[in-house]
Amino acid sequence: VACAAPLSARDAAHATSVGKAILAFLPEAQRASRLATLTPLPALTAATIVDPQALEQDLAETRERGYALEDEENTPGTRGVAVPVLDVRGLPVAALALAGPAERVDLGRADRMAARLWRASREVSRRLDTAPEQLTA
Repeated sequence: VACAAPLSARDAAHATSVGKAILAFLPEAQRASRLATLTPLPALTAATIVDPQALEQDLAETRERGYALEDEENTPGTRGVAVPVLDVRGLPVAALALAGPAERVDLGRADRMAARLWRASREVSRRLDTAPEQLTA
């Protein structure tokens, strides 16, 4: 089973787990500014969140649970779980995700997927804050 997107594809941040992981962990003023540039929120699928208040609620839930979910909001038949990669100030600079065909990505196991993603995210964050000559692996 293949699930791929072109590297040049630019998806709406409100409809992907990666975009929502970054948006959710931005400071409130930055988040509001970024969301203003997305308005109106385009519907990419029937499941895309297009109501700004519903998106704010989804982002609040993302912050509370510690990871973002995407359930066929960007591409029909795909799901994803993502966590932010944080810099030394605790601000998101990227995100890591596990995504794939909906029939193979069980969101009931999202907590376990997110725990693994957070371990990798912390390592990436550590490396971002370390001069290249200090890295051993």
